[in-house]
Amino acid sequence: MTRRLNSFELHFKDKNDHDNAVIIDKEPDTCPLCNHGIEALLIDAYGKSDLNKGHFIQSIYKCPRIDCQTVFIAYYTSGSWYGPRNISEYVFLQNTFIPAYIKEENFEKEIERLSPQFVEIYTQASIAENMGLKAICGAGYRKALEYLIKDYLKLTMPTITKEVENHYLGYVIANYVGNERIKKMAGLAKNVGNDETHYIRKIDKLSLEDLKKLIRLTTHWITDELLTEEYATIYEKLMTNDKDKK
Repeated sequence: MTRRLNSFELHFKDKNDHDNAVIIDKEPDTCPLCNHGIEALLIDAYGKSDLNKGHFIQSIYKCPRIDCQTVFIAYYTSGSWYGPRNISEYVFLQNTFIPAYIKEENFEKEIERLSPQFVEIYTQASIAENMGLKAICGAGYRKALEYLIKDYLKLTMPTITKEVENHYLGYVIANYVGNERIKKMAGLAKNVGNDETHYIRKIDKLSLEDLKKLIRLTTHWITDELLTEEYATIYEKLMTNDKDKK
């Protein structure tokens, strides 16, 4: 692939195995798996033209980082090309994704024990996002949040399990979550998550990225509370044993 001004000339095979070339606006500069900035290594490219959907190219790249080496696909569209060995108009990078790859999201072991379904749903939403399905992944993150909060309350307040299961997430957060940090982060995440499922957004300043950060903050404060309670219990037992020995 050769550089041409601020763009790149990409050579590829079409469905008839003809050699073609197109000018792309840019190469991928971030690996969709490790999320590091990279100079992607081009392996191959394939082009296709559709009268209704336009033209698109799928390029296979490899992350050059030694501890990653992931192969991924870059999807280009909104251009056209002419016959064999002719340079065409521009096409533009739309997204990158890892085909048939499940990127396991990492959470603290306390969260994994607390709500395995939260981790599973969050991971599925992340997969959808990595595949470029940004219009639907937000609803998945919102659903994951609901499992996280309700499982947290069922563990810490088992006497209200039925109420937690039967009420809306907003009601549950407002009325049952006592930890102010969790209440604020989860409450805001709920609102942003709801925007991902509605026609009109109520909070224009916050995006999908903010939703993910808020969920991560919520898991952080839940983990903090669970660990504090765990070690406080150990401390109290040790103090009781010391008193008994005196």
